[in-house]
Amino acid sequence: MNKLPVLKIYDIDYSFILKNYLNPEMWKKTWTLFQYKTFTVTMVLSSIDCRDEKINFKVKVKDSNESRKYNYDYMENFDKDSYNYANYSLKVNNIKLLKKEINNKILSAIENLETQAIKGEDKYINLKYSYADAKDILRKIAEDFLDDNNVTISNPIIEVNSKEELEDIVGYSVPLLDKEVENFYVIKDIKHVRIYYKDDSVFEMAKGNDDISGIYGGILEKEEKINNINVKYYTYNIINYIIWTSNGYSYSYMDNKELNVNEVKELVR
Repeated sequence: MNKLPVLKIYDIDYSFILKNYLNPEMWKKTWTLFQYKTFTVTMVLSSIDCRDEKINFKVKVKDSNESRKYNYDYMENFDKDSYNYANYSLKVNNIKLLKKEINNKILSAIENLETQAIKGEDKYINLKYSYADAKDILRKIAEDFLDDNNVTISNPIIEVNSKEELEDIVGYSVPLLDKEVENFYVIKDIKHVRIYYKDDSVFEMAKGNDDISGIYGGILEKEEKINNINVKYYTYNIINYIIWTSNGYSYSYMDNKELNVNEVKELVR
């Protein structure tokens, strides 16, 4: 008779963690929350927000099964993990709320990993390529129709060569980080700026007060004041990004690694 897999749940002394979160030894520690089959859920102290008196915990779900495959929308997740951030306010001092927040973030990370598992299935990949092929066929039909009827559609996105040329088109000043730029783009009709840096980070700016990141479904991790401006920090899969508004303009800045604190402070003004 086959034995059912055992769920191992570890007792975490959250009270001890909260009392000693300023101890550097705690910053290096990883707590295992539970294990089930090939899945392990862990937690680490991620950051301490002195201004808002918050502690941020990073919870991660990882699969050690070598044969199982996980995919993001654009690449394979070779680490076979998914993570999320749980925020705890020291002003509240309620461990039950902390446990609830951590459990919610674990469930969200598990759901994200399940989605990646579906995207890693051969059937899903085949359907995705079939859908892409169908879109290409429809696009070709539309392009042939436009050509046959002498209809032209101009591309609203144009590439420029410099910050100065960019500002001439949009009519406002654009902040630029001191690092190498890959491309300058502007959506001419709405005067929307997009700058790609060679380190894969992306900056966007436009008039208005909307979220211009172009990412939907991101998870709000925290909010903080920088130079008296409210900045929201989000994560989406491996992408970290921030959005903010100031003086009638909307901004976003994203990277597929941890955001550089000095760059954020330089942009948010």
